Amino acid sequence: MKKLIALAAATLLSAAVFAENTFHVGAYIPINSWTIEDGDNEDDFKSGGFGGFFDFTHVADSGFSVKVNLGVGYAHGKDDLEDFKGVDFDLGVGLGGSPIHNEKMTLSIFGDLGFRIDSLGYTESVSVSGYTADIEFDLFNFNFYIGPEIAYTFRFNDHVGIFANFGILYNVGACTLGYDAEGITDDESYFLSGFTFQPKFGVAFTL
Repeated sequence: MKKLIALAAATLLSAAVFAENTFHVGAYIPINSWTIEDGDNEDDFKSGGFGGFFDFTHVADSGFSVKVNLGVGYAHGKDDLEDFKGVDFDLGVGLGGSPIHNEKMTLSIFGDLGFRIDSLGYTESVSVSGYTADIEFDLFNFNFYIGPEIAYTFRFNDHVGIFANFGILYNVGACTLGYDAEGITDDESYFLSGFTFQPKFGVAFTL
Protein backbone atom coordinates (compact mmCIF):
# COMPACT_ATOMS: atom_id res chain seq x y z
CA MET A 1 0.00 0.00 0.00
CA LYS A 2 2.82 2.39 0.91
CA LYS A 3 4.48 1.63 -2.43
CA LEU A 4 1.26 2.49 -4.26
CA ILE A 5 0.94 5.78 -2.36
CA ALA A 6 4.58 6.61 -3.07
CA LEU A 7 4.09 5.76 -6.75
CA ALA A 8 1.00 7.97 -6.95
CA ALA A 9 2.83 10.83 -5.22
CA ALA A 10 5.78 10.47 -7.59
CA THR A 11 3.43 10.51 -10.58
CA LEU A 12 1.75 13.71 -9.40
CA LEU A 13 5.12 15.28 -8.68
CA SER A 14 6.45 14.36 -12.10
CA ALA A 15 3.38 16.00 -13.66
CA ALA A 16 4.44 19.26 -12.05
CA VAL A 17 8.05 19.04 -13.28
CA PHE A 18 9.01 21.51 -16.02
CA ALA A 19 8.00 20.51 -19.54
CA GLU A 20 6.73 23.72 -21.10
CA ASN A 21 6.19 27.17 -19.61
CA THR A 22 4.52 29.69 -21.88
CA PHE A 23 3.50 33.32 -21.45
CA HIS A 24 0.53 34.43 -23.58
CA VAL A 25 0.14 38.18 -24.14
CA GLY A 26 -2.60 39.69 -26.26
CA ALA A 27 -6.21 40.81 -26.34
CA TYR A 28 -9.51 39.46 -25.05
CA ILE A 29 -13.09 40.30 -26.07
CA PRO A 30 -15.64 39.52 -23.33
CA ILE A 31 -19.20 39.20 -24.64
CA ASN A 32 -21.61 39.06 -21.70
CA SER A 33 -25.23 37.93 -21.75
CA TRP A 34 -26.53 38.12 -18.19
CA THR A 35 -29.83 38.31 -16.33
CA ILE A 36 -30.41 40.71 -13.43
CA GLU A 37 -33.06 39.49 -10.97
CA ASP A 38 -35.01 41.47 -8.38
CA GLY A 39 -37.51 39.18 -6.71
CA ASP A 40 -39.97 38.15 -9.43
CA ASN A 41 -38.61 40.63 -11.98
CA GLU A 42 -35.88 39.88 -14.49
CA ASP A 43 -34.01 42.12 -16.93
CA ASP A 44 -31.47 41.21 -19.58
CA PHE A 45 -28.06 42.83 -19.34
CA LYS A 46 -25.74 42.57 -22.33
CA SER A 47 -22.28 44.10 -22.49
CA GLY A 48 -19.11 43.86 -24.51
CA GLY A 49 -15.58 45.09 -24.36
CA PHE A 50 -11.97 44.83 -25.42
CA GLY A 51 -8.85 44.68 -23.35
CA GLY A 52 -5.34 43.43 -22.69
CA PHE A 53 -4.83 39.84 -21.59
CA PHE A 54 -1.98 37.90 -19.99
CA ASP A 55 -1.58 34.34 -18.80
CA PHE A 56 1.10 31.92 -17.67
CA THR A 57 0.54 28.31 -18.75
CA HIS A 58 2.45 25.22 -17.62
CA VAL A 59 2.17 21.96 -19.54
CA ALA A 60 3.82 18.91 -17.96
CA ASP A 61 5.29 15.93 -19.82
CA SER A 62 2.15 13.97 -18.96
CA GLY A 63 -0.06 16.63 -20.59
CA PHE A 64 -1.38 17.91 -17.28
CA SER A 65 -1.87 21.68 -17.73
CA VAL A 66 -2.44 24.62 -15.41
CA LYS A 67 -2.71 28.34 -16.08
CA VAL A 68 -3.26 31.68 -14.35
CA ASN A 69 -4.79 34.54 -16.35
CA LEU A 70 -5.43 38.26 -15.95
CA GLY A 71 -7.38 40.63 -18.18
CA VAL A 72 -8.09 44.36 -17.87
CA GLY A 73 -10.04 46.31 -20.45
CA TYR A 74 -12.72 48.73 -21.59
CA ALA A 75 -16.35 47.65 -21.17
CA HIS A 76 -19.68 49.04 -22.37
CA GLY A 77 -23.32 48.14 -22.04
CA LYS A 78 -25.58 47.26 -24.96
CA ASP A 79 -29.21 47.92 -25.92
CA ASP A 80 -30.92 49.98 -23.18
CA LEU A 81 -27.65 50.25 -21.24
CA GLU A 82 -25.45 51.37 -24.13
CA ASP A 83 -24.59 54.65 -22.37
CA PHE A 84 -22.83 52.77 -19.57
CA LYS A 85 -19.05 52.61 -20.09
CA GLY A 86 -16.17 51.66 -17.83
CA VAL A 87 -13.66 48.99 -16.86
CA ASP A 88 -13.67 45.18 -16.98
CA PHE A 89 -11.37 43.10 -14.76
CA ASP A 90 -10.93 39.32 -15.10
CA LEU A 91 -8.78 37.08 -12.88
CA GLY A 92 -8.89 33.30 -13.13
CA VAL A 93 -7.13 29.93 -13.06
CA GLY A 94 -7.53 26.85 -15.20
CA LEU A 95 -6.80 23.14 -14.81
CA GLY A 96 -6.90 20.61 -17.61
CA GLY A 97 -4.90 18.67 -20.16
CA SER A 98 -3.13 19.08 -23.47
CA PRO A 99 -3.92 16.21 -25.88
CA ILE A 100 -1.63 17.81 -28.49
CA HIS A 101 1.73 18.97 -27.15
CA ASN A 102 4.87 19.11 -29.30
CA GLU A 103 7.52 21.52 -30.58
CA LYS A 104 5.16 23.17 -33.09
CA MET A 105 1.81 23.35 -31.34
CA THR A 106 -0.15 22.86 -28.14
CA LEU A 107 -3.88 22.22 -27.85
CA SER A 108 -5.20 22.46 -24.29
CA ILE A 109 -8.62 22.05 -22.71
CA PHE A 110 -9.14 23.79 -19.37
CA GLY A 111 -11.79 24.04 -16.74
CA ASP A 112 -11.66 27.72 -15.73
CA LEU A 113 -12.57 29.21 -12.37
CA GLY A 114 -12.32 32.89 -11.48
CA PHE A 115 -14.09 36.18 -10.96
CA ARG A 116 -14.99 39.22 -13.04
CA ILE A 117 -15.59 42.82 -11.97
CA ASP A 118 -17.29 45.44 -14.14
CA SER A 119 -17.55 49.08 -13.08
CA LEU A 120 -19.62 51.14 -15.54
CA GLY A 121 -21.29 54.52 -15.45
CA TYR A 122 -22.42 57.62 -17.29
CA THR A 123 -23.60 61.15 -16.56
CA GLU A 124 -26.88 62.68 -17.80
CA SER A 125 -27.92 66.33 -17.59
CA VAL A 126 -31.57 66.93 -16.66
CA SER A 127 -33.33 70.32 -16.81
CA VAL A 128 -36.37 71.08 -14.64
CA SER A 129 -37.94 74.57 -14.51
CA GLY A 130 -34.78 76.17 -15.81
CA TYR A 131 -32.53 74.34 -13.36
CA THR A 132 -29.99 71.87 -14.79
CA ALA A 133 -28.58 69.03 -12.71
CA ASP A 134 -26.09 66.29 -13.57
CA ILE A 135 -27.13 62.78 -12.56
CA GLU A 136 -24.36 60.23 -12.31
CA PHE A 137 -25.48 56.65 -12.89
CA ASP A 138 -23.27 53.71 -11.99
CA LEU A 139 -23.43 49.95 -12.43
CA PHE A 140 -21.08 47.65 -10.54
CA ASN A 141 -21.03 43.87 -10.65
CA PHE A 142 -18.89 41.23 -8.98
CA ASN A 143 -19.39 37.65 -10.09
CA PHE A 144 -17.70 34.27 -10.00
CA TYR A 145 -17.44 32.19 -13.14
CA ILE A 146 -16.76 28.59 -14.13
CA GLY A 147 -16.59 26.94 -17.52
CA PRO A 148 -14.53 25.29 -20.28
CA GLU A 149 -11.87 26.97 -22.37
CA ILE A 150 -10.01 25.68 -25.43
CA ALA A 151 -6.51 27.08 -26.01
CA TYR A 152 -4.38 26.63 -29.14
CA THR A 153 -0.76 27.78 -29.53
CA PHE A 154 1.27 27.55 -32.75
CA ARG A 155 5.03 28.15 -32.51
CA PHE A 156 7.20 29.57 -35.30
CA ASN A 157 10.31 28.41 -33.43
CA ASP A 158 11.21 27.09 -29.98
CA HIS A 159 10.26 30.31 -28.22
CA VAL A 160 7.84 32.48 -30.21
CA GLY A 161 4.39 31.77 -31.59
CA ILE A 162 0.76 32.87 -31.70
CA PHE A 163 -2.28 31.70 -29.80
CA ALA A 164 -6.07 31.73 -29.88
CA ASN A 165 -8.40 30.74 -27.02
CA PHE A 166 -12.15 30.54 -26.62
CA GLY A 167 -14.06 30.12 -23.36
CA ILE A 168 -17.72 29.77 -22.40
CA LEU A 169 -18.12 30.82 -18.77
CA TYR A 170 -21.16 30.65 -16.50
CA ASN A 171 -21.40 33.59 -14.07
CA VAL A 172 -23.11 34.01 -10.71
CA GLY A 173 -22.82 37.16 -8.64
CA ALA A 174 -24.27 40.47 -7.54
CA CYS A 175 -24.98 43.70 -9.37
CA THR A 176 -25.48 47.19 -7.90
CA LEU A 177 -27.30 49.98 -9.73
CA GLY A 178 -27.18 53.48 -8.33
CA TYR A 179 -27.27 57.20 -8.98
CA ASP A 180 -26.01 60.44 -7.50
CA ALA A 181 -28.11 63.55 -8.23
CA GLU A 182 -26.46 66.58 -6.66
CA GLY A 183 -25.66 64.68 -3.47
CA ILE A 184 -28.90 62.66 -3.40
CA THR A 185 -27.92 59.02 -3.78
CA ASP A 186 -29.60 55.67 -4.04
CA ASP A 187 -28.26 52.13 -4.60
CA GLU A 188 -30.07 48.86 -5.25
CA SER A 189 -28.50 45.38 -5.31
CA TYR A 190 -29.60 42.52 -7.54
CA PHE A 191 -28.72 38.88 -8.26
CA LEU A 192 -26.84 38.37 -11.52
CA SER A 193 -26.35 35.20 -13.59
CA GLY A 194 -25.60 34.28 -17.18
CA PHE A 195 -22.86 33.50 -19.68
CA THR A 196 -19.68 35.12 -20.94
CA PHE A 197 -18.32 34.16 -24.37
CA GLN A 198 -14.65 35.13 -24.40
CA PRO A 199 -12.24 34.89 -27.36
CA LYS A 200 -8.55 35.63 -26.77
CA PHE A 201 -5.66 35.97 -29.22
CA GLY A 202 -2.09 37.22 -29.31
CA VAL A 203 1.56 36.23 -29.05
CA ALA A 204 3.05 33.27 -27.16
CA PHE A 205 6.51 33.19 -25.59
CA THR A 206 7.74 29.73 -24.55
CA LEU A 207 10.65 29.44 -22.14
